[in-house]
Amino acid sequence: MSQNIYKRGIVKAVNGSRLTVVIDRYSACASCHAAATCATSERKQIAVEAQVSPNCHFAVGDAVYVSTGDKNPMTSIMLGYGLPLIALIMGCVAARAITRSDIMAAIGGLCATAAYFLMLWIFKPRIDRAFGCVAFPCTDQGPQPNDHCPHI
Repeated sequence: MSQNIYKRGIVKAVNGSRLTVVIDRYSACASCHAAATCATSERKQIAVEAQVSPNCHFAVGDAVYVSTGDKNPMTSIMLGYGLPLIALIMGCVAARAITRSDIMAAIGGLCATAAYFLMLWIFKPRIDRAFGCVAFPCTDQGPQPNDHCPHI
């Protein structure tokens, strides 16, 4: 039951077939009528990298839609949160069993987590292909991935 998720953003930088797109993220209460006076209403800007097909040409300042595609969000959550937690716990338990020292257990857990994130960094191109975003031009009808630029 996965669907494409589209977010509208503005192109901040163009680097070959990669775009840096700035997207405004609003908190759930940002649409409230009292959002201007409420301290809990917040708006953040995030920058994402998106891939474009060779047929598309974007310039800085262009409005685009960024799609996450049909990827399973649970997989990315596990890569970003679940597996590092498991690496931390396993590193702590293994170091504690070997050294019988709490300090070494903490260091072992941090080293295991660092090794996990190093592996993610090494495999970043492969992960980008699996979970990367794709940019489409903005039209009056909303995102149109099949019109001007074919979906990658």
